[in-house]
Amino acid sequence: MSGWALVCLAAMAVALVTMAIAQMALAWQIARLAKQTMETTQELRRDFRPIVDKLHRIADDATRATALGLTQLERIDQMLGTAALRIDETLTVVQDAIITPVRHAAAVIAGLRAAYTAFRGSPGSHHVREDEDALFIG
Repeated sequence: MSGWALVCLAAMAVALVTMAIAQMALAWQIARLAKQTMETTQELRRDFRPIVDKLHRIADDATRATALGLTQLERIDQMLGTAALRIDETLTVVQDAIITPVRHAAAVIAGLRAAYTAFRGSPGSHHVREDEDALFIG
């Protein structure tokens, strides 16, 4: 082998070893970075776990509060509906028991007054006859 071929072969061997060392260093750095990323991710999960749990509890409490509020609104609606029906029934009973007989009594009294006035004569009819008598010649 010639001297130049041996030099070129040695240079290639040095370059190959250098590239292998550089690739191993790069792989080691990537592995270290991956390990740090995993540790950071696990640490973030540990730190955020209580926050996420609290958010879940808050959402559950809000769901329960909404359900309770809806139940209370339904109860209030039922109570108001029942109260309105009872008030309507009470007013009907009052009208049937008091107002209708009072109307009937007022109608009877008006009829009696009309009958009394018809039998006795109206007070205005005497004045008309007296005025007619004054105009009579004879």
